[in-house]
Amino acid sequence: AATTSVIFGVSYEEAVDKHSLNYKERRTIAKNVNFGTFYGLFPRGLQKTLKFKAGIDKTVDECAEIIDNLKQGYKRLSVWQEETKADAARRIYAETWLGRRRYLPDIASNDWWKKSFAERCALNTPIQGTAADILKLAMARILSGLPERRWLKPVLQIHDELVFIIP
Repeated sequence: AATTSVIFGVSYEEAVDKHSLNYKERRTIAKNVNFGTFYGLFPRGLQKTLKFKAGIDKTVDECAEIIDNLKQGYKRLSVWQEETKADAARRIYAETWLGRRRYLPDIASNDWWKKSFAERCALNTPIQGTAADILKLAMARILSGLPERRWLKPVLQIHDELVFIIP
């Protein structure tokens, strides 16, 4: 809702109101631009994502405006992206907040495609990698407590989800 408010220049109250005009479309666009922009999404990529995932037709110029509005609303986003990519290029790896490293030798490549992919990985690692670290810590705590909770049956872990059978 906060991102919807920033991108479309509407109040937070309107952004959370499921009955407001264009609520679903705005929320879908905000969700996609929010996640995509953190990983270096360009206007054409946003256009394709919205068309493929949600059936929403936007021009490249409209997508550029959406991304620009997000970056204007979150001024530190671009700074964080550039700092994160520069740190990874200097060290040849990116790091999660808990210190786990993802080595990115292609970040120094002269091949634009390889370098661009490595830069997106550098942006992804502190976000997705840290989420994975947190989930691993949570799983360790859950597993250590299972003997006292025989009723709790872990079944599955997928990305950021844990599935259990419980009474």
